[in-house]
Amino acid sequence: MKKTLLITILLIIAYVVIGSFVSVWADNEIYINQSGDNLNLNIRQYGDNNKIDTVMSGYQLTMKVLQEGNKNELLKNSNGISGDGNTITTEQWNNTTSSDVNRMYIDVNGNNNTVNVGQGCKFAGGMSDTSCDRDTHEDAGHTLYVDIQGGSNTIKGGQKSGTANPDHNLSIDVDSDSNDVFYTQAGSGEKNLTLNIDNDSNDVTINQLYGTHTANVTLDGSDPTTLNLTQQGSGVMNYTLTQNCVTLGGCTLSVTQQ
Repeated sequence: MKKTLLITILLIIAYVVIGSFVSVWADNEIYINQSGDNLNLNIRQYGDNNKIDTVMSGYQLTMKVLQEGNKNELLKNSNGISGDGNTITTEQWNNTTSSDVNRMYIDVNGNNNTVNVGQGCKFAGGMSDTSCDRDTHEDAGHTLYVDIQGGSNTIKGGQKSGTANPDHNLSIDVDSDSNDVFYTQAGSGEKNLTLNIDNDSNDVTINQLYGTHTANVTLDGSDPTTLNLTQQGSGVMNYTLTQNCVTLGGCTLSVTQQ
């Protein structure tokens, strides 16, 4: 009870003092229910079995989360994060030898949102890379779900392993127009991707590097869509594509396996 009360007090301070950091350690559960504009919230969790559960609503919200350890979870609760002009940056990093899975569920409803997500990290120069590259020890498996509703969103992310070969599982579902998506899965473990975009005028780049790859992609909409999918490595490479392209301008599709 004392630990829960202390965390609650820290979070209340974080709402009031813009740009503050909340740092907590192992086995903490943080529940956020926030409404209002221009929030700047930063959370760092260290250790194992941590959890963050969010309900946030407003305009120009900024949330940065770093979880270091294994069996950590960053979850949505109900609607997750709703509003326009929001910037969400989340990273999970495991510097132990555990192969337990870290999980993220990112749910954003609104327009002109920027979402940067990393598990073990990567980015690798895509979409004006701003670090996230971590390249040393990373044993944890990764599971990520991204659900975006709204328009003109930018989604950038990565999943990367270091010395071990954990699995990477990624699901991205975007139900809006004019999106820019860049994602890289790297390392020697198995990589599974499910990408669904049910709208128009999208630009999507997916890289699956090393290991065994599976990608299931569904693109729908009446305006031009550009998809670049690269699968690279010595393992088995599989992909399926379902695309609806009825515009006279056509759609651009590039798939590279090497």
